[in-house]
Amino acid sequence: MAGNISWLVPIWLQLMFPGLVLLFVWFLPESPRWNYTNGKPEEAKAFLAKYHGNGNADSEWVRLQMFEYESHLEMDGADKRWWDYRALFKNRASVYRLMVNCFTALFGQWAGNGVVSYFLAGVLDTAGVTDEHQQSHLFVIMNAVQIVISAIGSMFVDKFGRRPLLIWVNVGCSICWIGVTVASGIQASKKDAASSAACVAMIYIFQAIYSFGWTPMQALYPVEVLSFEMRAKGMAFSGLFVSCGTLVNQFGFPVALENIKWKTYIVFLVWCAVQAFLIYLFMPETKGRTVSSHFHFPIPTQTTPNTLNSSKNLTKSSILPTPARRPPRRRSLSSMPTPTSSVFKLLARRPLTHKLLCIYSQGGMLFVIWVMLDGK
Repeated sequence: MAGNISWLVPIWLQLMFPGLVLLFVWFLPESPRWNYTNGKPEEAKAFLAKYHGNGNADSEWVRLQMFEYESHLEMDGADKRWWDYRALFKNRASVYRLMVNCFTALFGQWAGNGVVSYFLAGVLDTAGVTDEHQQSHLFVIMNAVQIVISAIGSMFVDKFGRRPLLIWVNVGCSICWIGVTVASGIQASKKDAASSAACVAMIYIFQAIYSFGWTPMQALYPVEVLSFEMRAKGMAFSGLFVSCGTLVNQFGFPVALENIKWKTYIVFLVWCAVQAFLIYLFMPETKGRTVSSHFHFPIPTQTTPNTLNSSKNLTKSSILPTPARRPPRRRSLSSMPTPTSSVFKLLARRPLTHKLLCIYSQGGMLFVIWVMLDGK
C-alpha cells in the first residue's frame, strides 16, 4: 500500500475496538461495590441477586457478599476524593499491596515479550531471517499464536493458582531465553540453517509460554491485590510502571542489540530467573481469597479458604445477617472539599462518567482522530 493508506488502515483498525466499546459499554451494569459505596445498596443487592444468587435476593451468597461490603468498604474513603492518595500508603499492608501491584506491572514488561513484539525484525535478523516478507509472515503467525494461547491460559488461572503460574512461567521464559541465546550465538558464528530454525522455534515457544501465564495475569493479578479503596489510584500506578518498563524496552533494547547483538538475550534469561525468585519471596496467592480480604504478615503463600469460595463452609448458620448500613461520617469544616474537588466528586458519582472513562482507556481515541484529520 502506497501513500497515506499505508498508515491510515492500521489506525482505523486500531480504532475498531474502542469503537466497539463505545457502542456496547452502555449495556454494561454498574459495579455493585460502586453502587454500595455511593448510596445505592438496593441496586448493589439487585445486581448480586441477578448474577450471584440466581434471582434470589435472600440467597446465602448475596447475604454474605453484602455483609463483606459492610465490613470492608469505606463509605467515605479516599477513593471518593480524586486528589487523595493516602489510602495507598496509610499502613504497611497498603504499601505492600501497592508494591506487589507495581512489581507485577513491571515484571510483565521485562520478561522479554515487549522487545520480541516491538523489535521482532531485529531479533529475527540475529536468527538469520532477513527477508522482509518472511519476517512479516512470522509476525502475523506469532500474533495468532498469542491470541489462542492466552485464551487457553486464562482458563487455567483458577486451576493452577496465581503464584505457581507466575513462578513457573518466568522459569519457562528464562529457559527459552537460554535456547534463543545459544541458537543466536551459533548462528552468528556458523550461519547455518539449523541454528536459525532453532532460534525462531525458541522465540515462538517463549511467546506461547508468556501468553499462557503473563498475558491473563497482567490484567487479573494487579486488580486482585488492591483493596476497593486503593483500586483506581493503584491501577494508575500500575499503568505508570507499565509505561516505565516499556520506555526502557523501546529505548534500551535497540542500542543493546546493535552493540552486543545476541548477547543482549543473556540479560533476559538472567532477569526472568530473578523475577521468578522475587515472585516466590514476595507475591501472595490470591486464589480462594475475596478481593475485600486484607493481606496479613507473614505473606500468605497458601490459598486461604473462606466462606465465599468454600462450599463446605457455606451453610445458613455461617451466614451472618446483613447489619443496618452505617450512617455517613460527619466531616468538620476543615475537611470539606474545595470547589474543584466537589466537581470531580460529582462527576465520579455519575455512572455515565465511568462508562466514558472506560471508552477513553481503550486506546486514546482523541489522539487517533486527530492523527486521521491531520493526515487529510
